Amino acid sequence: MSGRATALYCYICGLQYGTAGLPKHLNSCPEKYANEQKFLPKALQEKAPDPPKAERPTSLKDQTACKKWNTEAYDISRIAMNDCPYCQRKFASDRVVKHVQSCSKKPAGADDITVEKKTVTSKPKLFICGICGREYGTASIEKHMNSCIVQFRNDQAKVPASARREEPDLKALLEDIKKIKEDGKVTSKEIQAQRENATNMWKESLAKCPNCERTFESEVLEKHLKGCKSTTSYTVASIKK
Repeated sequence: MSGRATALYCYICGLQYGTAGLPKHLNSCPEKYANEQKFLPKALQEKAPDPPKAERPTSLKDQTACKKWNTEAYDISRIAMNDCPYCQRKFASDRVVKHVQSCSKKPAGADDITVEKKTVTSKPKLFICGICGREYGTASIEKHMNSCIVQFRNDQAKVPASARREEPDLKALLEDIKKIKEDGKVTSKEIQAQRENATNMWKESLAKCPNCERTFESEVLEKHLKGCKSTTSYTVASIKK
């Protein structure tokens, strides 16, 4: 990878985090990946990848170590994506089934591959927080999101307005959880729907680089802009709100 490393890749999901944020993210990402795979047909499931052999850097000042980690971590995250059995292309877990069903290289008469309707066996059953993107159990998700939005606002106040994320809709997130729980039963289909909706809200709220249009957490965007090699050059201070 060319250019200065301004963040570190997660070797599982391929998103970028700061040197302080990546270890926290890696506490939950392997389990999140494993749970997402459980919702897929067995023929499409993948195992969580092993971490890079390179030592994870603790500072962006060590650019040699950062680039070595990022090259290996990025490659692993691409391999960890789910394969289409027909065209061999790779897709995120929430897109692979839809692709397989309409793949142009699918043989005539091949059986349709659908998501199995099954109960999640992991305990506790995990929801996604649409604010931070992390997983929480059915008993703690509302309490977490109410405190997470406060932390979100405090964190956003510390970064330039141009690098701030869009605030996720806490009311909609809580209402979604309330509807799922109101009959006293939580099904795997409801969990999957909540996870997809909350994950999409989290991703859509991320701050966008005006150069390359990639999205980041706010503190990572500040660092990324300093090294982004797009044709048009912006800095955090130069972007209008």
